[in-house]
Amino acid sequence: MKKFAFYDIIFILVNLKVENTMPDNPHASHRKRMRERYSKDGADSLKLHEFIELVLYYAIPRVNTNNIAHELVNKFKTFSNILEADENALKEIRGISDNTALFFKVLANAVKLYNLDKAQDTGDIKNKNYYEDYLLNYYKTETIEKVLLLTLNAKMNIISEDIICIGNVNSTKVDMNKMLKTALVNNASSVILAHNHPSGVAYPSPDDLETTKRILNIFNEVNINFIDHYIVAGNQIASVRHKLVKDYFT
Repeated sequence: MKKFAFYDIIFILVNLKVENTMPDNPHASHRKRMRERYSKDGADSLKLHEFIELVLYYAIPRVNTNNIAHELVNKFKTFSNILEADENALKEIRGISDNTALFFKVLANAVKLYNLDKAQDTGDIKNKNYYEDYLLNYYKTETIEKVLLLTLNAKMNIISEDIICIGNVNSTKVDMNKMLKTALVNNASSVILAHNHPSGVAYPSPDDLETTKRILNIFNEVNINFIDHYIVAGNQIASVRHKLVKDYFT
């Protein structure tokens, strides 16, 4: 995936409904006090439901969002769960419209983009641990299966992120020609492959192992370093290549 998502996120945020600040808003004075409190003391001064109430000001105009915030916390428990929730699950909360559900989705992607940018904004030498953290951040808000290829330059910096396939991922059906072409077009020195199990566990299947062997051979033939194939599930990440090595010596 190329880095065009930033512009899409900004465009959507700007064009989402924002609060109407007309004087006849019955909640204007309360909202003003909440904003002043946040501006003065920061998010740490607010309880979770108060912070969510404040966030909702920018998606729901002239409505008391306190009750909506309480219901969101009661249902989803944490802010991260709210951001990662399915839009239909969000809309089960009274007062959450299509527009507000979209707002949370865009906000989740904004957080993801921020984390990915911060992860790359470092002078440290990149290693496998760095990319494991990077992939955990990348897949954190993904609810469908995706196969991702990272192409890297000689300094181990990311050249591109490319989605190889989406939905119902089966390792035996991964388009190896597309992966190889992507790496060659980007003049990659190294590549990392990853896919996620949104509702599963981070453990490679027999198909994952066999496919990884084939991918390793393909990239070896063109002198591109195949660093690893990772599987991500929630906060867990597993190295398929590590499993291959472990099985070889046991």
